[in-house]
Amino acid sequence: MKIAIVYTFRDVAAVGIVNKLIYNNVSCIELSARDFQVEKYEKCILEGVEYALLGFNEEVLYLKHLDMLKDFDMIIVPSRHESESKIPCLTVHVTGNPWRRNDFGGDPMSLSLSNPVVMWLILQDLYIARKSYDKISKFYVSYEATHHGPTVKKVPILFVEIGSSENEWRDPIAQETISNAIRSSIKKYYSLGSSKPCKIAIGFGGSHYAPLFTKRALEKNECYGHMIPNYVIRELGINDLKFIAKMAIENTPQAEIVVIEKMRSELRNAIIDVTKQYGLEYIVI
Repeated sequence: MKIAIVYTFRDVAAVGIVNKLIYNNVSCIELSARDFQVEKYEKCILEGVEYALLGFNEEVLYLKHLDMLKDFDMIIVPSRHESESKIPCLTVHVTGNPWRRNDFGGDPMSLSLSNPVVMWLILQDLYIARKSYDKISKFYVSYEATHHGPTVKKVPILFVEIGSSENEWRDPIAQETISNAIRSSIKKYYSLGSSKPCKIAIGFGGSHYAPLFTKRALEKNECYGHMIPNYVIRELGINDLKFIAKMAIENTPQAEIVVIEKMRSELRNAIIDVTKQYGLEYIVI
């Protein structure tokens, strides 16, 4: 049971979340940073799980060597979230560039390996916190569509983020909410054993914050890996769309269902063709 927590010292939200994660009742030792080419490397034992805290000076989005962490069960990246709307939010997503652009790190036309169950558990914990605590009630809780780097193929990676302005990034309650969600979700995940608490899904369509997929995750126990939004799909030719659909399925382990939101029929049919090749259930909504 080994989790890598990867963060950058440039990110006040990330540093705050990491500090909250190890604040109480955690045994940590600092190890040689040369082992993972990082600025700071700590190993901590928390509730029977080994956490490696890997602090970089570079922005995590642009790191190119995280597949070196293949011996870990997953990589979790606490991070700030930026948007023009400045809406307070707590979000979770997997990384990747499902088009021929890599404006914010990673490889173009490439998706990282996802862990839909842990993403779903974190989403659930964040949603419960929002409903339970007044100081978190202003935060919008959702998935985000697959976007940005780094590209990681050998170990599942997810980002869990605080948005969308410096006020929220520095909010100690938001930082603690994220750290609690990480701890709680990892504990639940390892307690599951071989059982699955949710139906593993891939989403196509919708907007960046995936409101319909988020709603279905919370109400229908669908846990999403990759979610490819309409603003990306519209930029893809049919062959590229089929390539990305295959990659989304292959990088969402144990996928069972493909959920397709409203889009043009030729795009929808291309996704359905790929879905049938993999023998998966699909639904158009």
